[in-house]
Amino acid sequence: MSIKYGERSAQGLILQWINQVIREQKLSFKRADQEVQVKTIHGKVRYPDIVIWDKSGEKVACLIELKVPTISPYDEELVEDALNKSVIAGIPFFVTWNVNKLVLWETFKPGTNLLERRLHHEDVLDIKDLKDLEKDEIEKTIKSFLERFLQRLQTYYEIKVAKPPEIYVLPKLPPDEILVHYLKTFVDSLYIPVSNNLIKKKEKDPKFYEDLVQWFVSQGWLFEDTEDDYDRVARQAIYLLINKILFYNILKERFGLKEIDAGNISSGEELKKKLQEYFNRCLNINPRYGIIFAADFLERIPLPDEIVSGFTRVITELNKYDFSKIGYDIIGRIFEKLIPKTERHKLGQYFTSTDVVDLILGFTIKHPDDKVLDPACGSGTFLVRAYHRKRFLAQKLFKEGKYTKPFKSHEELVKELWGIDIAKFPAHLALINIVRENIKAIETIPNIACKDCFSNTRSKRERT
Repeated sequence: MSIKYGERSAQGLILQWINQVIREQKLSFKRADQEVQVKTIHGKVRYPDIVIWDKSGEKVACLIELKVPTISPYDEELVEDALNKSVIAGIPFFVTWNVNKLVLWETFKPGTNLLERRLHHEDVLDIKDLKDLEKDEIEKTIKSFLERFLQRLQTYYEIKVAKPPEIYVLPKLPPDEILVHYLKTFVDSLYIPVSNNLIKKKEKDPKFYEDLVQWFVSQGWLFEDTEDDYDRVARQAIYLLINKILFYNILKERFGLKEIDAGNISSGEELKKKLQEYFNRCLNINPRYGIIFAADFLERIPLPDEIVSGFTRVITELNKYDFSKIGYDIIGRIFEKLIPKTERHKLGQYFTSTDVVDLILGFTIKHPDDKVLDPACGSGTFLVRAYHRKRFLAQKLFKEGKYTKPFKSHEELVKELWGIDIAKFPAHLALINIVRENIKAIETIPNIACKDCFSNTRSKRERT
């Protein structure tokens, strides 16, 4: 007989650890309780997962909604539910936590949307099964995190109760960081059912399994048929789809395309078809956008029906942003933060800081007409910084009488930059980042290729 380890079991463990930390750290909280009754204005009874009482034990300082890893802490329904419970009970702070990612929110902040009420985001764990909470190293990690978090909460609460609402100011993150964390938590929750579904599909479809192995080989990765392998390809498929939606939104601002509407969709296959209808409109504008929207193996990864609602919420949230007002560096950071450092190393993907990039380019680009090739361009940091250095050199040398033009146009600069990356997602972001330098000239498609930079050399060797 198998025993399912669910939310209630996880709540019980974490409740114990919270109380232990409160006692040992001598924090100004009385205790934490599980499933405390909260009555609504309509007389209905609600039960938050965990509440933390202030030092008097008469007021709740914070409410915690604890969910499984497959539910994002930014899930709109989850956050709305936690907010409503907090408002009803007069609780100043609430937490949404799927064990892996925790978000702390401020309850009472009139005139703001939900994302603007977010005070703190923290990556706590990276597990797929709540039963892992029984492992000693996991318990140690959570207790260490709870020490930091509860001290932070104590500071916030003391600020809140010490000053009237019109005076106190609590910190908030800028919209770009909120967007990064929002997307990251959805990737971390949505990839799990995609990965599980992939394992089932490979057992039923030998041809798909063969194509999966070949795709790993084409990326230069070792396929060992482990759970990590399926997790990796599942993440890549979600990264790619989010990237397409991001780029569509950029084109939407320039060409007045319709906002993506993914409502009333119940199946993963239907969602993919609906999105492709929107993407095809971009190909009608310019077929060269095929580097973004052309299909390869990753587009064949099936989306389980259970993640459709989560993906539609991502689409709805992205529709709220005006991408014409978000800098290229923000789009680049999305890629860097979406993929954990440990996973980036596994994929052979590394990122260089702009300071180091500028130093290298200072030694290599001496003239505004120099041509630049980055054979492993990633999200395009070298190319974008080269774009700016070449423009700067044109202005500098013109003033010195050593160049015939006072500036180089966007179209000229783009034609002198080439980028190659074997992975599709970073190649897409490199293209997006260069396009963003002049959104009005978006018809000028950068020279970005998604391929193995040694492919021509290999093919010549094979012919000989």
